[in-house]
Amino acid sequence: MPSRRQHTKSRHGCNTCKQRKVRCDQTRPICENCTRLKRECSYPETIISGPYTQSHEPSAASASSSKDAGFGDVSSITEESAQDLELLHHWTMHTSSTMTDHPGMEALWRSNVVVHSFSHRFLLHGLLSLAALHKGYEAYPPDRIRYTDLAKKHHDQALAQYIPLLGSVNEYNCHALFAQSSLVGGMSFGLMQLSNDDEYAPANIVRTMIGSFDLLRGVSVMIEQGQEWIKQGDLSPMIGLENLETILQSPEITGFDGGETFNPLLQQVHSIMPLYEAGAAGLSQEECNVAFTKAVQMLNRLKSLSEMIGNVLKMRSVLAWPALVDESFIRLLKAEDPMALIILSHFAAGLVQLDDIWWLKGIGVRLNNGLAGMIPPQWLPYLSNIS
Repeated sequence: MPSRRQHTKSRHGCNTCKQRKVRCDQTRPICENCTRLKRECSYPETIISGPYTQSHEPSAASASSSKDAGFGDVSSITEESAQDLELLHHWTMHTSSTMTDHPGMEALWRSNVVVHSFSHRFLLHGLLSLAALHKGYEAYPPDRIRYTDLAKKHHDQALAQYIPLLGSVNEYNCHALFAQSSLVGGMSFGLMQLSNDDEYAPANIVRTMIGSFDLLRGVSVMIEQGQEWIKQGDLSPMIGLENLETILQSPEITGFDGGETFNPLLQQVHSIMPLYEAGAAGLSQEECNVAFTKAVQMLNRLKSLSEMIGNVLKMRSVLAWPALVDESFIRLLKAEDPMALIILSHFAAGLVQLDDIWWLKGIGVRLNNGLAGMIPPQWLPYLSNIS
């Protein structure tokens, strides 16, 4: 009888191979399977970057130290690494509970999302960024500066790794990408809230806000591509408003298109259209009219929807507006078209209604103040009245 070929089980293979239940050759940084299949490759033992990261097989010296001290050797932990651990602890103990007003969702943010972050570094940086912002929000001014700097560092690292992946969503990375997409608004607006430098001064916050809209629009595309995989995973209860655009087309919501709140704004749009005879931002008069009208209708429908749902879902519905307007309206915003900026001021009014969410507190007022400084004087009477 021929001898049975011996099989050596791989205990330290990459996460992708483990999920696919195939043998991994453990080549670093990318194994041969992931190289061949062009998949993302990461290893479970690399959790947080820094010199304190260790293999699952400690050296004899560290094993001896562990036996004497009762825990692993921490002598190599740097100040930067310790800060990351502090932030991750704050996320699990405090920040995670602010991500939802639904008790059943808290465990997902506190545990499941963190587990996904160990295999996807962009998500880990996102969690650390928002945790730093949360600590800064609660801290006294001297510490607030330190935590804001930490938040900026992790924010930049998260987006540098996250944005390129939006164009290559797959069944392995979709869950982490989806979780990160829910952090993007908090990371961006939280920095606007805490930072006092020129980048986030009232005169510039408008441009910063408009710039963040591109990222929020990319999120909706990612969710559309990966939602069937997400529905089958452990984060499926978090999807919630994945069919938001369909909901907003329902008769229950479109019936509010003639609501009193936004009727005057629509009338303003129609009354100023003769001024757009030559178009704007490379768009024709009719294209401008369609872009303005849809933007106002989406604001109206989202306001109607937000009055029917809970606080955090209300936040998600309001922040969906940039993803639901036409691309032509974003072009008009970037061109700082006065009517587009007037409509943006009514979005700012919606943000004011979310002031009880810590990372949105004060953002609506600051945005509106910035708009007041940019809009020509003759347009100021149309500006949203935010007290």
